[in-house]
Amino acid sequence: MFYMKNIFDRIRNYDYSIYLYWIVMLFGALFRIRQYAVNRSFWVDEASLALNIVDRNFAMLMKPLDYNQGAPVGFLFIEKFLVTIFGNFDYVLRIFPLIAGLVSLYFIYRLANELLGRLGLLVVFWFSFSGSMIYYSSELKQYSSDVMFATALTWCGVFYLKKIDLQLRDVLILGVLGIIAIFSSHPAAFVLPVVGVLLAFEKFRAKKYSQLRLLLGMGAVWGGTFFASYLFTLRNLIGNDFLQRYWGDSYAPLPPWQHLDWYRNVFYSLLPELGTSFWDIFSQQFHQTNLLNFCLLLATVGSLSLLLRDKKMVILIISPFVLMFVASVLDRYPMYDRFIYFWVPSLFLLVAEGLAVLYRLFSKINRQSANLIYIFLFLLLAWTPTTNAFTNMVNPQMGEDIKPVLTYIRENKQADDVIYVHNGGVNSFRYYAPFYELDTEYSFVADKSSNFKRFLIDVDDLIGNERVWFVFSHVTYCDCDAVTSAGRVDHHIQILDGFGNQLDRFEASRSYAYLYDLNP
Repeated sequence: MFYMKNIFDRIRNYDYSIYLYWIVMLFGALFRIRQYAVNRSFWVDEASLALNIVDRNFAMLMKPLDYNQGAPVGFLFIEKFLVTIFGNFDYVLRIFPLIAGLVSLYFIYRLANELLGRLGLLVVFWFSFSGSMIYYSSELKQYSSDVMFATALTWCGVFYLKKIDLQLRDVLILGVLGIIAIFSSHPAAFVLPVVGVLLAFEKFRAKKYSQLRLLLGMGAVWGGTFFASYLFTLRNLIGNDFLQRYWGDSYAPLPPWQHLDWYRNVFYSLLPELGTSFWDIFSQQFHQTNLLNFCLLLATVGSLSLLLRDKKMVILIISPFVLMFVASVLDRYPMYDRFIYFWVPSLFLLVAEGLAVLYRLFSKINRQSANLIYIFLFLLLAWTPTTNAFTNMVNPQMGEDIKPVLTYIRENKQADDVIYVHNGGVNSFRYYAPFYELDTEYSFVADKSSNFKRFLIDVDDLIGNERVWFVFSHVTYCDCDAVTSAGRVDHHIQILDGFGNQLDRFEASRSYAYLYDLNP
């Protein structure tokens, strides 16, 4: 009987939240794999980066990239290695972002479980179901790996700060990870100094000078690595006049109290999709802004709570954002959604800590009421990300899907057909054209069509051709009031109707092909 009672006590006291964590992470992995498996077309930025990776050797990837692209040299080397081994395919180029997205799930779980226990489930849930995190896990950009390196380094900080003594092996592991991160992720420059300084301060305070010397040596190596990275790549990226102008509105304005809306929108951009559909079950008077401001309140409460509970942890979580803010004020780093996604897990941790504070306060009054309130708030915050994630599972994002358009042209073009590619889709066409045998003398890419007047000049030059395919993708301008890509394409078509007769058309996701007879 005593043996049976012991078993039942173990079952009753067992923490089953670990299974909830892993179930949520499994869904997160499935969402990311599903989006990757769709193998949507490269949009213009992805295609531009892909052309650099495919057309250059390893040494040339250390020079300023073409098409105003920028990426960490380590990321570029990994992508070039994958292409060299497995071939030039879009799904090969997206393997590393996918792996980074899956690995990030694990480090998010470790951080949430370590800092918040079972109440950290919201962190893993939000991250797993976040539409932006799912999407960037299948995009040929460094943003997914930025998150991976940031969470890995933050986890190392948590782990090593709790360790009484650091061995040489520990310092070597952290040192090598830091070197790889510096070359492979620009935001690592905001996370690494915080981790290194906190560890060094702890050893100095504990008078463990031998370990302190190891950490200072590691910091010196990191500093040298960052200087080399700056010398070879970052300097040219920061000095790119086009990018400086393009991201001009994304640099943090001063003083903050005179630009509160700007900073509030930055905060909103980091949150997962939040809607009021769950709240609408009870009332129609609740607005999305209320929900976003509620999360802002939770993050503030969570920051104060963590400051009282564990000062080292709050410094570890918030300081990278402060360093990024300083860099942004100096016009060195844009505070724009995908560039600051590396800090998303930290923000989620603060919001979840704030929710945990509410739970603990209500628990002092009534434990059952606290459980019900927590579950209600959890559902309120998780409802829209959940519905959106499952909707995306059924109908994944296809973006500017130019591949079906090129397939249609290949199957329907005649020998002397001319293909005109509008400026926005030029690099996507350049990347995919060889796969569809469309890179011929009859293909005309509109490199100089950066304004609508140039498009009119190009069309006038094509007058006299009986069959011209016009390919549109990523159409961002026209002399019209249209606010969508489809509307801007329609305006181009109205102009073309004045020059000739439309013979055929094909439409895919945000990509289009129109066949015109321009022989008057």
